[in-house]
Amino acid sequence: MYDYSMENAEREQLKNELNKFNWGAFGFGWIWAIFNGAWNDYFPTLLIMIAAAVISKIPLIGPVFRLICPGIAIYVGTKGNEWAYNGTKKWSSIEKFQEVQKKWAIAFVVYFVFCFVIGVCFAVYMIKFNKPEQKVCRSHIEDIVNAPDFAKFNSGKDIAQYLVETEPQKYSLYGDDKDSVMVGNKYGYLLKFFKYGECSLDKYNCYVTFSSVIYHKKYEPAEKEGQIIIPVYKVFFDIKGKTKFVEIKKDTK
Repeated sequence: MYDYSMENAEREQLKNELNKFNWGAFGFGWIWAIFNGAWNDYFPTLLIMIAAAVISKIPLIGPVFRLICPGIAIYVGTKGNEWAYNGTKKWSSIEKFQEVQKKWAIAFVVYFVFCFVIGVCFAVYMIKFNKPEQKVCRSHIEDIVNAPDFAKFNSGKDIAQYLVETEPQKYSLYGDDKDSVMVGNKYGYLLKFFKYGECSLDKYNCYVTFSSVIYHKKYEPAEKEGQIIIPVYKVFFDIKGKTKFVEIKKDTK
């Protein structure tokens, strides 16, 4: 006698399996579709995602279409098991199907964790080592070391004078020693230079002190009608423009 209860149990098992979310389909998209025989069903969604990506470049309506791609990825995840099981690839059993999809899910978790770690490391780098002030310092140092007469500069005064002469609309001399330049008026930053011999990071004989210039009467003693200089970085550099930053910012609260 044929055991209909076993057949019904297998059907129920298959139905439950096909209704599960497929993390491999969600995470790997067309790559997963090719290897799991689901390309025919996945292809139309790929066309929609490409069209949405193109339209998202259009002003005004673009932001709306940027939400379509994540939505499609979720949709693919919900339909993944159904597409793969009923696709062009033949599965020997539902257990084999489950085993393969589990491996894809594990691969997605590994990929997600890897991307998350890389993202955190990149964020830490941007926050700690690639601050706006550092970009500004590097830009000025590149201008200095690329100067035609850089080899002839014997002091910070020579560097300051060169910057003011070449870009008077940007730089102005600051201080009695004339080895500093101000960028900005009331607000901005101050660059104080030091150079002794051929610049080398090993000798620490060339550097720029980067300071913020603020204008607030609560800081005493005030300088230059309310200006006060807050040291931020001491930036050592060599003749090729390679830099080493030392943070010297003080608490101004």
